[in-house]
Amino acid sequence: MVRRIRGDPDVPPYAGSPEQREAKRKRDERQEAHRRFVAKALEVADFTGFSEAGDVPPHIRRLAEMSAATMADPQTIAECLNEDGPWDPFEVVSCIESLWPHSGYADWPRELGTYPGYLGGLRDRLGGGPPRASASVRLAPRRLQTRCTRCGAQWPSGWPGTEREPAYPDEPATGCPDCGCPWLRSAERVREHSVVDLHWMLDRFAPADPGPCPVCGAERVLANAGYASWAVIRQLDWACPDADPLAWPDPFDRTGRKAAAAEHYRAAVEPAVWESEAAHHAYWLAVDMLRLAAAAGEETEPPPGAVYEAIDGSGGRWVRDEAGWRPTDGADGTG
Repeated sequence: MVRRIRGDPDVPPYAGSPEQREAKRKRDERQEAHRRFVAKALEVADFTGFSEAGDVPPHIRRLAEMSAATMADPQTIAECLNEDGPWDPFEVVSCIESLWPHSGYADWPRELGTYPGYLGGLRDRLGGGPPRASASVRLAPRRLQTRCTRCGAQWPSGWPGTEREPAYPDEPATGCPDCGCPWLRSAERVREHSVVDLHWMLDRFAPADPGPCPVCGAERVLANAGYASWAVIRQLDWACPDADPLAWPDPFDRTGRKAAAAEHYRAAVEPAVWESEAAHHAYWLAVDMLRLAAAAGEETEPPPGAVYEAIDGSGGRWVRDEAGWRPTDGADGTG
């Protein structure tokens, strides 16, 4: 499952490195070279065959910008442009040939790279042919397991403490919650629930609260571990924390204190009731998985600020604070 493992405490706080500064310099050079390439490609593009009274149609301008910025194959560009109207790869090829005719190849600055009107084999779609129909099939949303490459910490998405102030514009705004290193690695996506997901499930599918203890007015808590291998519905009770579950009337106790304690417990205890059988199983799934995680030595209590994002595609988000989970971004709290 998606795990939260703390990093090596002996690793000092991240302070950058010469290798990363050199990598940033090279990345900045590539970005600047790409910016110059796109600007020059649009500067030399011949829009005269498409302009109407001096105005270039928006869909032609968008094709030129997309082609210059990505140098993608014609089929990919056509698929991206289909939002503006029906395009096919042959129409894209025709427009590129008109925008950057072969006659302009000799005047293209070689230091900027490939001529934007190039339509040879290097611009073909990798793998050839249209994408497979099965490539767009998604069985279910997945979760990322993030790992720090510096101290070895691991945590699920939505874990608080990963926000940081970037040292320079292109540096990531997230970092390791243990050592602060900004250069993280996302491991393989997994479908298992994270600790954040499990705590949200505990709250969302918890049995209805019956109210305070009828004897002393204390807030009742869930009791009984729920183990019953023979039962389909595992037992769970609401009980008063101030009542003694082991109390039993004692005929030799003339004060009646033990009898009163036993009556207190019996009056306060009430079986838990779930909204549905599915909610019951979801609740115990979360309980059991948290038990396994704790037995494996994992950190199973996310701090306030943890974020849960719905995995049903609804876009709902919940943030955990001291009072529990509260919906954000229009979530209705029903999951």
